[in-house]
Amino acid sequence: MNTPLRKSNHPFILTKIESHLDGVIRRSNGGLLAKCPGHDDKNQSLAVGVGMKGQVIFKCFAGCTVDEIVGAMGLTISDLYPDNSPSYEKQTRSGFSAWQLLNALEKDLLVVLIAINRYLIEGERPCQSDVDYLTEVCKRINEALQYLEGRK
Repeated sequence: MNTPLRKSNHPFILTKIESHLDGVIRRSNGGLLAKCPGHDDKNQSLAVGVGMKGQVIFKCFAGCTVDEIVGAMGLTISDLYPDNSPSYEKQTRSGFSAWQLLNALEKDLLVVLIAINRYLIEGERPCQSDVDYLTEVCKRINEALQYLEGRK
């Protein structure tokens, strides 16, 4: 990015960033929502806006860091600032909240509920692929519980 980024040049700033993103939706507040290039995003989980100093700001709701996002875009942190001299300190990832983990496991929990109904209540015998899938579901749920335990 050779053109300085300025808050007064808001639409232009986001247009330059937009060319590096997929699935862009323009928000009513002037920002963007897009598929995050930092992970295999199926939906728009990246919010893009302009900060108080005219810099481009990112928020990935799946937890990607700014470094991961910018690197996947083929840019550097300095490309996000008006004078290419960032006043940015690398931050560590804060991790996932219990709500985020439950939201991610929602489908798995529904599968367990259906399996309980089919196999325990209705007496149906599970096939091997169902057993394998339920085993993986249980592993993911257990990993989520261990993750939450480690954050206490």
